[in-house]
Amino acid sequence: KCTKCKICVMLCPISNIEMKEFPVIGKECTICMRCISFCPTGAIYNPRIKKPYRAVKVNEILKI
Repeated sequence: KCTKCKICVMLCPISNIEMKEFPVIGKECTICMRCISFCPTGAIYNPRIKKPYRAVKVNEILKI
């Protein structure tokens, strides 16, 4: 499902996601859920997280 848009990479507050062939989430993840919540295709999934948040829009976080 990943379209390689890099939104997850840009949104990670601790720069823990590296873009390789697909995004790779590192070991330092704080489970802020930004990558999961704002992935436009829903490609990032974590079974421990039942409902992602969408209190703000992605352009408000990225200041675009």
